[in-house]
Amino acid sequence: MMIRTLLLVAIFALSFNFNSTAQSALNFDGVDNGTGSYVDIGTFSLTSYTKEAWIKWDGTEFLQHNIISGSINGSQHAFWIVGDQLRSGHDGDWFGVTDPGLIIADTWYHCAVTYDGLTGEMNLYKDGVLVSTDPTPTPGFVLEGSYIGAFGNPSDQLVAVMSGDIDDARIWNYARTQSEIQADMNSCLSGNETGLEAFYHFEDGTGSTTLTDATGNGNDGILMNFDLATDWVTGQGVCEIIPPTVSFSTTVSSPTNSSPFTVTVTFSENIVGISPNDILVTNGTKSNFSGSGTTYSIDITPISDGAVTIDMGPGGVADLAGNGNLAAETPLVIDYDGTSPTVAITSTETSPTNTSPFAVTVTFSEDVTGFDVSDLS
Repeated sequence: MMIRTLLLVAIFALSFNFNSTAQSALNFDGVDNGTGSYVDIGTFSLTSYTKEAWIKWDGTEFLQHNIISGSINGSQHAFWIVGDQLRSGHDGDWFGVTDPGLIIADTWYHCAVTYDGLTGEMNLYKDGVLVSTDPTPTPGFVLEGSYIGAFGNPSDQLVAVMSGDIDDARIWNYARTQSEIQADMNSCLSGNETGLEAFYHFEDGTGSTTLTDATGNGNDGILMNFDLATDWVTGQGVCEIIPPTVSFSTTVSSPTNSSPFTVTVTFSENIVGISPNDILVTNGTKSNFSGSGTTYSIDITPISDGAVTIDMGPGGVADLAGNGNLAAETPLVIDYDGTSPTVAITSTETSPTNTSPFAVTVTFSEDVTGFDVSDLS
């Protein structure tokens, strides 16, 4: 494997406590015979760069596990795990920078490598910490054709496939500083950051054949040899972009004369920033709001007879990744009837009468249930 002159930054970081309810990654199968899974992200033209990603290696030994790399017959750069160690290099010097520590299997790390094309300086980072600097800098390399999860061999087969998961991959057109890497590695980018050439948040999800470049630069990746039903897996959690949904339920039936009645508010994932003001109620007042995480309750007291509606608009609350909620798909509507029915009893007979028996008509002011002759006296 090879790499040319650019500044790479490699960062692997132990997993943090991020919410990953809806966040996804890709699982690479590690097959090393030209039929393994990889993502073709096309061609760049970068004289300096930073490559970074979150990875979770599965511990498979005796393989070269590429993260973001090129090919022998094209752009010769490799950012990879060899012998349980994170490494990077180019143009035949595949071990230009090597982390002296080990990568632990089944653990999420953030990795980054930077290359400065003017000075030739290459730095490797793991967990935002500088772990290696190339002792013999070589300026002038240009990063071009690239793949996520594999490297192209002399027969143009994609080999040395990652065995494990990759998430949140980014390519920049300059050598980022350590402080810049640390500032962003645990945050989801917007896609319009200065110098960001490609950003893959891996949120395309089950069935997708494309890895979307969220920068709008058109560097979408093409998935090759994946099982689209099973290889989209739970991700590291930095970029969770799917907004939470909300629904309402209550134990009372409609119509009801219960006042107040309790409504349960349920979100699809943990949310923050909610208050009673986020719950929209017509023909009712709110009280006794409580809850946490995904589930909350609130008491609703109807103001008058008629429909009481409980609803929520978009963006009032957010999940732990900062995604605002979607509007409720279906509001909860409960018909309230707190007015007792009146009754009138009439007969066609005059008084006095000698008719026996005689018929009477019992008329209520609204529909009633449970009425029978025993209710008359």
